[in-house]
Amino acid sequence: MAILGRKGDTGADRELVEAHKLITTTEVEQIRQSLIEEHADLVVRGMLDSDVRTKLEKIVMKDYRMVTKGNPDVVRYIVRETIGTGVIEEILQDESITDIGYNGNELIIETNDQKRIFDTDVEVTDTYIIRLVNKFANANDRDFTSKNPIFDGRFENIRINAVHTQNTAPESGTTMALRVVRPRLALTEDNFGAFAPPFMKDFFRFAALSKANMVISGTTGTGKTELHKFISSYIPFDHRIILIEDTPETFMKTMFPDKDIFSWVTNDDVSVTELIKAGLRSHPVWMMVTETRGQEAYEMIQTVLSGHSIITSLHATDARAIPARFVNMAKMGYQVDEDSLTRDIRTYFDLGIHIKKVVYHGRVIRYLSEIIGFHPEGDLTIFKQRFVDGHFEYETFDLPESYLTRLEDEMLDVREMNFPTNIKEERPLPEAEVTSYQTVIPLVKKDSGSGVMNKINDLKSSVFNKSEPEDDDLEEPDVNVTFQEEPEDAQEEILTEDTEQEGEPKNVGFKSKLFGKRKDSEDEPDDAQEETPTRDTEQEDKPKKSGLKAKLFGKRKAVEEEPPTQDDTDGSDTMARNISSNVVDMIKAKQNKG
Repeated sequence: MAILGRKGDTGADRELVEAHKLITTTEVEQIRQSLIEEHADLVVRGMLDSDVRTKLEKIVMKDYRMVTKGNPDVVRYIVRETIGTGVIEEILQDESITDIGYNGNELIIETNDQKRIFDTDVEVTDTYIIRLVNKFANANDRDFTSKNPIFDGRFENIRINAVHTQNTAPESGTTMALRVVRPRLALTEDNFGAFAPPFMKDFFRFAALSKANMVISGTTGTGKTELHKFISSYIPFDHRIILIEDTPETFMKTMFPDKDIFSWVTNDDVSVTELIKAGLRSHPVWMMVTETRGQEAYEMIQTVLSGHSIITSLHATDARAIPARFVNMAKMGYQVDEDSLTRDIRTYFDLGIHIKKVVYHGRVIRYLSEIIGFHPEGDLTIFKQRFVDGHFEYETFDLPESYLTRLEDEMLDVREMNFPTNIKEERPLPEAEVTSYQTVIPLVKKDSGSGVMNKINDLKSSVFNKSEPEDDDLEEPDVNVTFQEEPEDAQEEILTEDTEQEGEPKNVGFKSKLFGKRKDSEDEPDDAQEETPTRDTEQEDKPKKSGLKAKLFGKRKAVEEEPPTQDDTDGSDTMARNISSNVVDMIKAKQNKG
């Protein structure tokens, strides 16, 4: 849903426009500076607190009514720009968003299952990104400048890393990676089928109840923390948990108020190792470090040897690499006997769990890849799964004797676990359980599902799904459709979707074949050209913006202010004639080639 304001007087001619077009950049900057000087605390807190933003909006509405003309959309726009998030705050309104990145040129967003460029006509500049990062830096009592070009910090549930343009390549600008973590479970019993076979839920439940020592491995972004939270949901209140994080991202104490959780966070003065030592004096059953990265690995091993249970995660290529990774990290702070330490891990650790992710048809599929039982004589495979072209292939094996003994010691009946041993089967990807990308992000201008684009899709289907045409078909081609009249902004959206940037390889798909000769349209009548603006149109007396989007939208105002005359040819009719001519040429060429 777009941020809208009002342009013009009341009545039939009232036109919806975006709020940022109703106030000048200079006016916004003046109000922003005034708010920062007079209400600095509110500006910082307002980045994530909606109540604080509401308070700032009331201040702007009262103190700057002459400039905003009392327009609540303009007021909200000013406050967003003032607190330093602007369009990024709009993106964060979509709770499916997990990551926002700026690579120096483009704003990129990620959800649990998709990644894409955020397409908006609101220009995202290097200055804007630097200003945004500085708001987070100020909240952390830091500066982000050319003299302090690297910033890594957090603010409530947001973690941010940025590198100043001073230290980026000439063709790039300031880069930023922002991760937002929300207190919710992404992996639940309802969508578990997209991760592993249903019987594995009971396997993890019994692992939690038996206090098995577990290490979750995988590459970045595979969902290690989400599986950690899922397993922890089965831990009873009687088992005290010491949870140690360097960045608060699990929110387990919020999500599981029925559990006994001591939730601790490291800082520059207190390390993970020190918190582990303090935790062992707090009578825990579980010692959890969300991610083991360094010498604290040694303390985790000592925790297991002292009779406590652990769940942690680390980066590794597969489950069998876990012991070697633990030993190498322990060596960062201690002199150890590698063979002895490896033997301790394989003797007293229970389960190694590995997760993978793949991109399938534009979606990220995260799935359980392997579970092994550690053993001094060699690790034993318990479960293995592969994702192959839309379906899973999995197999199970015997449970290790040491793990069966642990279940018996905790008086758990293995028969109730319903784990089918020694099977090899396939199962389809359960589409209903894969989280889909439901965008509610405003400011997106494209609408590919209506108007002329539907006509083009129908045209594509009719051409490429038909058999070879007969000669008679060429006289009256089925593709000679007539387009319904579309508003001017719809024509502009079509150009946005179909036009290619200069210097990039041309798209070889259907649209390229139809519109690839757009420059040849110079031979068309002048009135047709006026109705269908090309990608090269630029505003006079205005510096060129970088990128295709800027070239198209740079002329938006001029296009809006030129009402079409009765003699003008409708742009959609011109496009229809162009399409028909091009398609007929394609069919003839195909016949001649045959």
